[in-house]
Amino acid sequence: MLLQLQSWDDAGCRSCEPAATQHDRSSLKMQLIDLNHDVLHDIIQYLDCNTALNLAVTCRRAHGIAITRVVAEICVYDPQKLKTLHSTLQSSQPPLGHHIKSFYAYLPIRRPSFLDEDTSLNILSQIIQSAPNLRELRLSHLISG
Repeated sequence: MLLQLQSWDDAGCRSCEPAATQHDRSSLKMQLIDLNHDVLHDIIQYLDCNTALNLAVTCRRAHGIAITRVVAEICVYDPQKLKTLHSTLQSSQPPLGHHIKSFYAYLPIRRPSFLDEDTSLNILSQIIQSAPNLRELRLSHLISG
């Protein structure tokens, strides 16, 4: 709804005109990032992970909110990607592990004679332990001869 302003012109005649002209309305447009934190967080929860990642790289504020959606669902097919994920989760401040809700790992892992720090099984264990809000876990084809 536009406000009407009453004004007097030089001849003493009263006129009514919209408070916001077409030019003024364009400056009143709100950008997505201008929304408050709670509203923006709720909107981002509806994005798929790739779209949230694209949003996260646009600016620092968007990154802080959207990155939680990016890590909400993780699917790993490669042991090297698992190591990268692990180091990213450990080095992030604040920690991102508590945002993980679904974790899927489809990895060929050789049966170890003992568990050392570099095995994928140990890394999987540490990632799962760092995710207290994990709701869904799928592990497939984990142990091979």
